[in-house]
Amino acid sequence: MTKTLANLDIPFGALAFSLPLLLYGITLCPTVPVGDGGELTCAAHSLGIAHPTGYPLFCLWGRMFIFALPFENIAVRVNVMSGFFASLAALSVYFLARELFWGIFKEKKLFLRLTALVTALMYAFSETLWSQAVQSEVYALHAFLTVVLILIMVVWWRTAHGRLAYLWAFLWGLSLSNHTSVIFLSAAALYVALSGRHRLELKRCLPGMTLLFLLGISLYLYLPLRSAANPPHDWGNPENLRRLWDHVTARQYRRFFLFSSLPDVWNNIRHYVRLLADQFGAPVLLLSLAGAVLQGARKRGLFVLFILIVVSNVLLAASYDILDIEAYYLPSYLIFALWLGLALALGLRWLLCRYGGIGFRSALVVFLVALTTMPLGVNYSKASQKRMTIARDYGFNILSSVEPGAILFTSADNETFPVMYLHDVEGIRPDVAIFDLGSTLERMRRFLGTSLIPPGEDPAGLRRMVLDKACQPVYFAKEHMSMSTDPLQISDLSLLPFGLVYRQQKGTRQIREAQLPWRRYRKGEFGGNRQFWDYRARMMVANYHLSWGEDLWVREDTAGALGRFAMARAEMESIEKAQIHNSMGVFFRRVGWLEGAKLEFARALSCRHKSRRDQSDIHVNLGNMFSDQGRADLARGELEQALAIWPQNRKAQFNLARITADEHLGHGQFEQAVGELEKMLALDPDNAAICYNLGVIYARRLMKPGRAVDFFRRCLSIDPRGPVAAAAKAELERLRERRAER
Repeated sequence: MTKTLANLDIPFGALAFSLPLLLYGITLCPTVPVGDGGELTCAAHSLGIAHPTGYPLFCLWGRMFIFALPFENIAVRVNVMSGFFASLAALSVYFLARELFWGIFKEKKLFLRLTALVTALMYAFSETLWSQAVQSEVYALHAFLTVVLILIMVVWWRTAHGRLAYLWAFLWGLSLSNHTSVIFLSAAALYVALSGRHRLELKRCLPGMTLLFLLGISLYLYLPLRSAANPPHDWGNPENLRRLWDHVTARQYRRFFLFSSLPDVWNNIRHYVRLLADQFGAPVLLLSLAGAVLQGARKRGLFVLFILIVVSNVLLAASYDILDIEAYYLPSYLIFALWLGLALALGLRWLLCRYGGIGFRSALVVFLVALTTMPLGVNYSKASQKRMTIARDYGFNILSSVEPGAILFTSADNETFPVMYLHDVEGIRPDVAIFDLGSTLERMRRFLGTSLIPPGEDPAGLRRMVLDKACQPVYFAKEHMSMSTDPLQISDLSLLPFGLVYRQQKGTRQIREAQLPWRRYRKGEFGGNRQFWDYRARMMVANYHLSWGEDLWVREDTAGALGRFAMARAEMESIEKAQIHNSMGVFFRRVGWLEGAKLEFARALSCRHKSRRDQSDIHVNLGNMFSDQGRADLARGELEQALAIWPQNRKAQFNLARITADEHLGHGQFEQAVGELEKMLALDPDNAAICYNLGVIYARRLMKPGRAVDFFRRCLSIDPRGPVAAAAKAELERLRERRAER
């Protein structure tokens, strides 16, 4: 190779990096984004602890970008970091593609680099990577590290150099400290390490590889070290070994794994195929499949390596049942981009061998440029967030809803993370104490004046203690677009809908219509005609209208409320995610609009993206709705169908036992009713109302005062201030009087 041709890597590499970086900058989110970005920015800003698995590598890099960049907006600095690492990923794809195509072009080295550049840009402009490059998220850094690890494996396969094994082990450990899903590369690495001549090299390198891997993954020591310093953002407080293990292994998210449900995994794989077609466009995807076939015929070893990467990545991601799963498939999108480049390289070589004129070569260059613009044109509007201020406006509106010096509790991500960013990073409303049940345990302890979590207390217990101590006004942020109705389940609270929050009512003071905060809210993108591609932004818009509709509904403006509900439904109608429509159905049932609930449950059942658990939960909610209407036969049918779909559904078991208990009570069959109520209590041990009802039946129907006393006392120990507490105390007093009379 001549020096001139070697130097071609400099301009082509520069284009592979700078073109995506320029486009990412043009389409960058100008503030805090929707999703996890607000929370991750807070963790990076304070060198705190992010949600599981903690992402220490991201937090450290984020802190460096916050320190180094001159932009006034902290969120933009971390957003730029994502664009930078996504551009580095594109640059790494260029070198990976050049490595793969080296043997295809011989004297035509210019076309080698041009095809590698097209491959890199196709990946850079794919829908998912682009969307992650314009906001603060962990996936751009994850994509870069994954590309580098695959590049090392490909070169390692060709050369069998032990130094590459050392480098791979260290970077793999380091990558795990950013995103643990990179574990999927272990199968491909074993294939390389145990193949032919690599096996002997592995025996020599294994001790050093182990040490370097441990050195890379040791970055997780950041979590207990920083948590011990009590930063403002300290999710899970992972200071001891148990909490550290729970945090790193994402214990709170394990319920989303579907390893025992093959039909659900298969359904998610079909969803993946649709996502794959969206990345580059269906016609371009056909070229990728052709490239895979050609690689299988020409380079079987590398083909097996690539297949292992795709299969491992897809099976891992398809077994994780979360709504925003798209970014988990980024490594498989990379392989399809490489197969696309391989098909182009072989096709170009064939054409150049037959039609080698200058004009024809120029036409091929024009074709490659046009091909590159296809995903750019298709995905620009989907990925661009250049005017996306909805998360900041949403968080600002929530903060503007509360009185000076108030306490604000949040729960779901969509309202928690923008509020957290505005309060902790930008210093908006410092007078408000903000608590959620994940990242602010340290704040709750400080508020309570204790340095340790009391024995047996979970985060919900800490919140209960905060509520008991609070003298200032208390608010709960509304979240209707997930089934998190957490504040509504605190039985002794009286909550009034008030804009985007619920206000705890103390005494008889009521809020007049003129005091509602809707007129002073930032309308921003809530009232316009903009249609968001990001479903999380659309969830914010829908939640805005549902919250406004709820305020109107409780104030008996039925027409106005139904208008807002219709706007929320229209915003989410095209979203094929059953959990969202199920949650909207739950909201409509709770406020009393049963027709809307029925429509949303039907829409949820028709969604393509749903698991067996989702389907089962929808039937449970339909059963609850029929039960509200006194239609026990229809309710029973829905609950039995829920259990037929997913027998482990505890909510279905609970509600079916409740209906059966009611039927036994109606027929005077008290022993049988007690059996069903005790089933319910086994499923929900902290349900004070069930304990009370059991106590009443034992005291008044079965004449077993000893058992009755046990259940009344258990009722009071569970919820001493709840709605049945006074009745339980009265029953205990009555039993004492009867005993005294004897």
